Amino acid sequence: MYKKISDFESFISDANIFVIPFTVQIAKYAAQIRAKYAGIKAMDALQLAFAIQNGCDAFLTNDKQLRQISEIRIVLVDEL
Repeated sequence: MYKKISDFESFISDANIFVIPFTVQIAKYAAQIRAKYAGIKAMDALQLAFAIQNGCDAFLTNDKQLRQISEIRIVLVDEL
């Protein structure tokens, strides 16, 4: 199990990926998204909150239900 963690950390480091810390502000924004939009799952709301709060231009997904979100451009994989 620890090798998998080490491998993941190496991947993140080698790929030069920016990891955004989880904050109370993100959690509150995710809760607001869930309250505003019907049927949004908690994990989707968290991912959307991270994307919106950090200035992403678009959110890529296979979930057509997320098209109801107006705070960020939702791009469906099928549309590419």
